Amino acid sequence: MEPLYIPSEKGYSYIRKQPNTPRNCLNMPIPFQYCICQFNKTSVSKSNPTALKIGQTITKTVNEQIKDGNFTDVCIKMKFKKVTELQQYNDKFKGSTLFTAKIVMEAPSSAVFEANVKMTETGEVKVLGVVERSNKYGDTADCIKSEEHRPFCFCKNQNVLKTTVKR
Repeated sequence: MEPLYIPSEKGYSYIRKQPNTPRNCLNMPIPFQYCICQFNKTSVSKSNPTALKIGQTITKTVNEQIKDGNFTDVCIKMKFKKVTELQQYNDKFKGSTLFTAKIVMEAPSSAVFEANVKMTETGEVKVLGVVERSNKYGDTADCIKSEEHRPFCFCKNQNVLKTTVKR
């Protein structure tokens, strides 16, 4: 039996005719953040203009999360401190260079975030998927209840939390 061919098909299925290309995220319409393929990466400088631009873009995304949740009145605006890890994927993804980055914010939060980002051919940096908080934040975000936004929040008034929040 000949495999089925569907001209407008977006994915590859073994029950349909297959192209002569590998079945991986570089060749299929799978968003990068959902790709489980393992690609080779190389550590790159954490103190060059590209690293700075990536760090600033991730920071902007974190602050946009707080703004979108309408928590700017109770959460501080995060300030980028430095990139602690930066790896570049050896292969291009739809013409863009991909990176995995870990960044640290300035005190008082000292929050650590990780994200996958892409740099387009024009030099624009975009976060792929979600930014993840990778260090503990404990009760420093107790001024908000939204579980979606808590990882991005460091409450402006930490003293009130210590006296009003009971465990």
